[in-house]
Amino acid sequence: MTISLAYLMFGLGIVALWIGGEGVVRSIMTFAKAFRVEAFILSLTLLAIATSGPELFFNIFSSLRHQGSFGLGNILGANITNFALIFAIATLFVKVKKRDNEAIWAYPSLLAFSLFFFMLGLDGTIDRIEGGLLVLLFVVWIFLALRGQFKKRLIEKIEMLLPQHRDPWQLTLTAVLFVTSLFMLFGGAEFLVRGVTQLAQSWQVSGMLLAALLVSLGTTMPELATAAVAVFRKRYDIRSGTLFGSNIVNLSLIVGINALIYPITFPVGSFVLLSILILATSMFAAPIIFNFKSTARMWSIVLFSCYIIFILYTTTQLTQ
Repeated sequence: MTISLAYLMFGLGIVALWIGGEGVVRSIMTFAKAFRVEAFILSLTLLAIATSGPELFFNIFSSLRHQGSFGLGNILGANITNFALIFAIATLFVKVKKRDNEAIWAYPSLLAFSLFFFMLGLDGTIDRIEGGLLVLLFVVWIFLALRGQFKKRLIEKIEMLLPQHRDPWQLTLTAVLFVTSLFMLFGGAEFLVRGVTQLAQSWQVSGMLLAALLVSLGTTMPELATAAVAVFRKRYDIRSGTLFGSNIVNLSLIVGINALIYPITFPVGSFVLLSILILATSMFAAPIIFNFKSTARMWSIVLFSCYIIFILYTTTQLTQ
């Protein structure tokens, strides 16, 4: 494969994952509203997974090609981007007037998943047993999230973003959109993995860091779009919930599936620094989530500074 073709496949892969991810998110939201009996289950579980669809497909194809470190880099970069870029910008320019109780409920879970993930990777590998444990923890988290008043409150909030009527013609079009979007995700993931592999070999750089820097920008587009819609409609709880859910899904379900397909090995140094940034951005988001009004924007700036550090580190390592 020539370097020009690698660039082309990389670009096409990013575009296809972005379009496919957007289509999957929109179609699942439509189905969730149309079939009210399972609206909450579809919204809480599949909406979080759907926005992480590009990450999921990229990681699956990476593992199938025994390039699990590419997928891991994508997850590390995506989780940093979700908070240090998307959440930071969304909270920097929009004044939050009240606490987000659902985000407060989920915050300890996010910190726990981030810390556990960090500890798992300190030996430079995540094997199949550890991958299975991550998937199991995700299932337990979903079960707990479905209980109690959290379920009732989140149903009401999610419905604000969903279409209001069931229409057979609309459902047919939605089904077509969903299937087409899945094909886009499959094709985009295949192109992107091939492109990243060739570019990493041609540039003689770490595929993990290349994925963390560039691929993550493309795979986080659904989260960006969902957060933007939520902010536009003043549903700041949905904005936070989407990013929280996406980060938890990334660190547990997606990395777990990645490792189950093929064990992941990676450079410990880069993993440690990027994981520390994930933990730091999670902690720096706390004053915003708990609505410390006098310092919220300052912490948004701190979060964005973490993204600058991430960019500087990855570009420096890639250009050495």
